[in-house]
Amino acid sequence: MLLDKISEGHQQLFDRRDELNKKQVIQQVTHSVKDLRALLETIKQL
Repeated sequence: MLLDKISEGHQQLFDRRDELNKKQVIQQVTHSVKDLRALLETIKQL
C-alpha cells in the first residue's frame, strides 16, 4: 500500500538522519512528495 511505502521512507530518513547529506535528504523528500501526490489522486477518485 502507498501509505506503507511513505511510512518506510520516513523511517529511513529517521534511521539515517545522522548520515544523510542535504542532497540525499532532498532526494528522499522528493520521492515522498511524488508518493503523496499519487495518494492524493487515488483519494480524489474515490
